Amino acid sequence: MSVSATMGLALIVTSIGAYSLCIAIAGVLENDGNVWGAAPRSAWILGAAFGGMSFYAWRVLYRTTRANFGLRLTPDRVGVCRIYTDEFVYWEQLKRVAVEVVNTGTERSKRVVPCVRIETRNGQVIHVEAAELGSDPNVVAALMQFYLERPQDRELLADPEKAIRRFSDAQSQ
Repeated sequence: MSVSATMGLALIVTSIGAYSLCIAIAGVLENDGNVWGAAPRSAWILGAAFGGMSFYAWRVLYRTTRANFGLRLTPDRVGVCRIYTDEFVYWEQLKRVAVEVVNTGTERSKRVVPCVRIETRNGQVIHVEAAELGSDPNVVAALMQFYLERPQDRELLADPEKAIRRFSDAQSQ
C-alpha cells in the first residue's frame, strides 16, 4: 500500500471513529450520564472498532514513512530494519554474509534485485535489498563479513567513522 493510500485510510478511519465517539458522548451528556441507554450500541461498537483501526492505520503510516530502513551494525548484534518488522540477530548467531541476486517478484513478472544475504547458524536466511540498504550491497556485505570474522574489532561499530576507517584500512592493505 502506498503512503498516500495509507494516509487516506488513516484519515478516513480516524474521522469515522471520532464521529461515532462524538455521537456516543453527546448521547451520554443529554441523557444524564446513562452510558448504555444514551446512544445506540452501534455507536459504541463502531467507535471502539474504528478507534483500534485508526491506531493501526497511523502505526502503519509511521512505519512506512520512517527513514531508518536497512541494517544497523552494533558491537553485539545486527539489526535488519524493514517497513513492518525489525529483526535482530547477535553476531554469534551469524554464519556467513554474502551478496545474492534474488527474484522478489513472481515467475511471470520477475523483479530481480541484488541483496545482502545473511545466513544464521540455525539455517535462517535473511535477504536485505539494495533499496533498503541505500548503499552498494557488495560493500555492505564485505563490511559485515569483515566484522563477523573479527569479533575483537566489533567495539569499533559503536563509532561508525572509526569502524569504516578500520575496514577501509584493512581493504587497502
